[in-house]
Amino acid sequence: MTIRTEQFRALADAQTRLFRQRLCAHLRAEIGGEIAEQQLIRCIAAAEGFGLRSARDVAQFAEITWRHAGCYPDHSFPRPALAILMAHGLDPARKLARYAAWAESLTMADTSHA
Repeated sequence: MTIRTEQFRALADAQTRLFRQRLCAHLRAEIGGEIAEQQLIRCIAAAEGFGLRSARDVAQFAEITWRHAGCYPDHSFPRPALAILMAHGLDPARKLARYAAWAESLTMADTSHA
């Protein structure tokens, strides 16, 4: 059995759409609010650019980002976040743990000023 390139792309596209749908449902359940599809698409692409390629890592990146910012930012990430996310040689689990700690530190600073 031979799978043509077009068939392979169609299967990959279907898997990608299904992943986006599951991730969107997860974010709504965990965080609430509306999740814009275009933001989610950009978030997934950014995660891959940061070396986060597994579905689990991408989902964790999206959840941290939405919890911290309320959406995927329209602008660049803050420098400290980029330093963490772009760190070469850092495995995804440690990268995400550091990103989560950074985001949490901002949340803690915001609540201490309230």
